[in-house]
Amino acid sequence: MTESTSPREDDAAGVDRVEALFADLAAEEQGRTAHERMGELGDLVAGEFADHGLAHRLAGAVGAPVDVHVARTWFDGIIDAVGQQWVLLRGRVPGTPRALVNLSRVDHVRMRRVVHGADAVISQLSIRSPLRRFGEGRRECRVFCGADGLVLEGMIDAVGADYLQIRRGAAVDLVPLHALAAVQDLTPGGSV
Repeated sequence: MTESTSPREDDAAGVDRVEALFADLAAEEQGRTAHERMGELGDLVAGEFADHGLAHRLAGAVGAPVDVHVARTWFDGIIDAVGQQWVLLRGRVPGTPRALVNLSRVDHVRMRRVVHGADAVISQLSIRSPLRRFGEGRRECRVFCGADGLVLEGMIDAVGADYLQIRRGAAVDLVPLHALAAVQDLTPGGSV
């Protein structure tokens, strides 16, 4: 024996099904809208990355620790300053050598900050400017150059338009700036 339902109960069940259908459609639309927004956000993030280079990324980490691999050597330190062509690192421990790294020669950077720095943080000076500061201080330096990891030691004697002159006793070595990977300050307590 089947129980008969009243027309009123049938109408109520139909209304509930229609409301559930509309709720389901509304939830689907909200999900679609959220997905589109996430896509737009992804496009914005991708655009932000596309508009900035390595110098901007390093500028966002000024004052933070970083590891830079160049010329078969890891340089670790705190970012002191950044230019379009270079980054200046100070040692993480007081008294450890500072290093100037040519960004065009960098193989790998390991860092924790994931923001880009503002244009105002990036120095407009070429790599020749901090190199001259190393030379003015008559600092003993270790110079990393060439793809094979050649290392020279001496004092920066002069900085030309496209080369670096290193004095080692009576001898002078010339390193084209395009081959310069990094310069490490070996003078204890020196600052650039």
